[in-house]
Amino acid sequence: VEKVQSIATSNKIFVIDFDNVSATNLNRQYTFSEKDIGKSKLTILAQKFNNITTICKKINTEDDFKNIYDAYKPDIVVNCADTPPLLIELFLLSPIVNTNTAYIACGVGLDSGTLGPFLKTRSEKKSELKMLKSVANRLSYTSTCFSSFGPTNSIIVDIIANDICNYFVGLPTIISKQRKVFDFTKLGIKNG
Repeated sequence: VEKVQSIATSNKIFVIDFDNVSATNLNRQYTFSEKDIGKSKLTILAQKFNNITTICKKINTEDDFKNIYDAYKPDIVVNCADTPPLLIELFLLSPIVNTNTAYIACGVGLDSGTLGPFLKTRSEKKSELKMLKSVANRLSYTSTCFSSFGPTNSIIVDIIANDICNYFVGLPTIISKQRKVFDFTKLGIKNG
């Protein structure tokens, strides 16, 4: 209980984004409303939540994130970004590979969402980074996610949030060092 209270009261939530609110965000980003369209997402978040630090930056290189990481040293990096495809994983993982910072990723499409990997150790991060580097130059990756829906986003976010809480208090997590795909049509993890 003490650990949970400490986490809940800490002022260590950092949100990195560069985008403005658009009408297409409103079906899944419940913090925003029609009156926020065209405004900075971070400005709106800062007005509504006083316990977060907002960082307006588009992560285009490893150094972009390394500079932020070095300044704030988060306990966990939650990757919800979709651009640049595939490379964002390299940009976020490379600066933390030799640290105690955990890493988790997620994404949502219309009929499925991805959970993980949830990398908790240096060896897990090194293994994932090695794999990503081996395919990054050979793979032409384009996102198959053209849209998403609020309730399905909520399913993925709830699973991720649950696992993050479990991680911090030392309980088992659902997500492991391998990506899992959650099938919204069958309400379960595909192939496992």
